[in-house]
Amino acid sequence: MAFTNLRYIAQSIADNLGKPIDVPLLRRLERDVVAKRATLIRNDFTKNKTTYSQLVQDIGCIKLDKVDIKECCDAEIENCKVTKTTQQVPVPIRFKESVSPFAYVGGTNKSTPYTWTTPEQMPYLIAGRRYKAKELLYYTYLNGHIYVFSPFGQEAVKNINVRAVFEDPVALQKLKNCAGEQCVEPGDFPIPMDMEDNIKKLMYAELSAMQPKVPQEVTQDDSQVQS
Repeated sequence: MAFTNLRYIAQSIADNLGKPIDVPLLRRLERDVVAKRATLIRNDFTKNKTTYSQLVQDIGCIKLDKVDIKECCDAEIENCKVTKTTQQVPVPIRFKESVSPFAYVGGTNKSTPYTWTTPEQMPYLIAGRRYKAKELLYYTYLNGHIYVFSPFGQEAVKNINVRAVFEDPVALQKLKNCAGEQCVEPGDFPIPMDMEDNIKKLMYAELSAMQPKVPQEVTQDDSQVQS
């Protein structure tokens, strides 16, 4: 799949508007491109079940810190360690309500996936003993952070690997990996080239609707004017 570029799309629209060096406009157009991309990806999944696996981004090794379980769960869970990402993880695009919005959350070896859950489900999973295997770990996503549950006395997880189709790939540039380096390179913004035309159509339609309408001049027939 061939990809285009965020800045290129915004610049081409600004050029067509006759404002190629209007920086505030360019920044606004870039934000609009990000939003339209996410909308089109969701719509395409709803209509055609397209998940765009080619758009999955790997943000590498992310650090976690130990936290009190009450930070993410209302119930007490005995002998369960909880860690959360030290940085907020940008919002992934959710394709189905009942499953994780992430393509992968797990060990940094990239082959040990953890199991998705919700804070509400976690106490019942423990009580029901649905996971006794010591190697099985659970995670959830809450307030921009990924929380990892290490039950039954397992060691708290300190680092994870994360992959997903993110709503705003630009936000990934703020993340630092375990080595303190940027998780993704500036400019990394996967947009399929065949999506570019649809994004532009949506944006031109909105821009056109925002243009002030010139009031039509009203002429009056002299014969209708009463003396």
